Amino acid sequence: YGQDVQFKTTGVITVPVLSAVSVSSITSKKATFTAKVTSTGGGTLKRTGFCFATTHNPTTTATTLSCDKATQLQATATGLSPQTTYYVRAFAENEKGLEYGPEQTFTTKESGPDEDIQNYEWGNDQNWN
Repeated sequence: YGQDVQFKTTGVITVPVLSAVSVSSITSKKATFTAKVTSTGGGTLKRTGFCFATTHNPTTTATTLSCDKATQLQATATGLSPQTTYYVRAFAENEKGLEYGPEQTFTTKESGPDEDIQNYEWGNDQNWN
């Protein structure tokens, strides 16, 4: 028989598993997304983030926000349109492939006078007597 050789097998790597996205702090122009990578699938995360669009099942070819290969995901989308319905999913990729979490829907608020006043910057040359 020949020499004994030792080796170690590695586990099978599967695609990552993600939680549903929680959407908060919704205004007429922005929203904050949070989600979790609940399993890395035994692999190393190559990229994570959120993808969103005004159509169902957004993919990474839509608008994306990266989350630095983290398992606790959070990002804020800005530049959104008022009174618009968006669809968002978290995504994660490892050696096995790219996977998406469940889709969530949210609608931005109507732009109103309170928000416009809050976003207005007063000039330094104003003379208020």
